[in-house]
Amino acid sequence: MINDTSRSDSAQQFGPFRLPSALSDLDFPRLRFSICLGLFGGLIGGAVSLIVPLTVLDPFIHTPQHPPLGDALIIAMPGFLSGLTVAGLLAYFLFGSPFTLDMQRTRTSRSLPIWIFIGAVHSLVFSLVLGGLFGPFISLFQDFTHSVLSVPQLLSKGLDTTISVPFLSLIGGMNLWFTSFITAGFFSIGAWMIDRFNTSADDAASNYGTWAIATLLCGMIIAFLTMVPETTLARLG
Repeated sequence: MINDTSRSDSAQQFGPFRLPSALSDLDFPRLRFSICLGLFGGLIGGAVSLIVPLTVLDPFIHTPQHPPLGDALIIAMPGFLSGLTVAGLLAYFLFGSPFTLDMQRTRTSRSLPIWIFIGAVHSLVFSLVLGGLFGPFISLFQDFTHSVLSVPQLLSKGLDTTISVPFLSLIGGMNLWFTSFITAGFFSIGAWMIDRFNTSADDAASNYGTWAIATLLCGMIIAFLTMVPETTLARLG
């Protein structure tokens, strides 16, 4: 008789190949939800970083214009990293770990009203994180890479910025919160759709539909920033 006790279960196999035990223990629905929602939130954050500077221009003196691609990526970087961090961590902890007492119980999606509330909270936290952390520190790093700051100046200003994080979060966050709150509606609807696909009982919808809907939503953000006139974008802040 062949001893079959060494064979792994179906969760440890992919077709004819056997997955490492560490990989089979990963919570793929949770990771998929975190990555998709994180990228979606990151692009929304990048959009906020691009829109807010347009709102401070005097339309009688400066005509708002789309920045070149390279400049746009630099401007959007702090917002993208802030949105990626906040939305990714939010999704990871919000989705939760599998149920331990009832292994057959599945995790269900949250309703749209709950996501609207989560979107409002996300917009506030995102503004504070961007205004107090990623915005100031990435600005310092960019000045250092362009030789505007020396190493001692970078360390000194970095210490000053660290001490001023609570103050910068409030001041910088207030300048960002209005535009961030406007995007909260789109974030809530998009997050609800990603959540619905990710928790679907249909394997094709959960495994492939989640990535597809996240890609579609991200594409809509890029198309919006590219095609909408600058003067219209400037009114969103």
